[in-house]
Amino acid sequence: MKNIVILTACFLTACCALATPTIADAASVTIRNYSNDSVNVVVAYNRYKGDTVSKGWYVVKSNGVLTLEADDKSDMYVRIERNGKEVTFKNHKSYLFFPVNAERFSVSKTPTNAKIRVLRWGTNLQHTRNMNTGEELPAGWTDRRFTRIGSEDASLEIKPIN
Repeated sequence: MKNIVILTACFLTACCALATPTIADAASVTIRNYSNDSVNVVVAYNRYKGDTVSKGWYVVKSNGVLTLEADDKSDMYVRIERNGKEVTFKNHKSYLFFPVNAERFSVSKTPTNAKIRVLRWGTNLQHTRNMNTGEELPAGWTDRRFTRIGSEDASLEIKPIN
């Protein structure tokens, strides 16, 4: 009887370990803005975070810090802009393109069809448009380059322009 209890306990422990995502797969990026200007940040997920594809803009003021997280360390991409221009980092050279809007926005997939994107934008995300993946973006939207964060936690520093 004791052996059955031990075997059952081992089996349940193994099932829990397999069913629970590991913390090692998660990743974060900390953006530290040491410049004299505010920077704007957008985050995107290559394989979704829930239904989210991308969202932004987060404003990081001078000497401010923003930390973003992803469930999968190879999944997160960011775009950082200072004065409307892309900020790049020499140790991050892998890119993908995602749709963005100049206003606050989010892009998600529908819960039942990953080929349909839901675009939301505006101060309160009050404007909505559904579109098929690959369809031309509506007015006010563009595809922009995003930097892949990579396989480990990252800290990105924005320094003053000389």
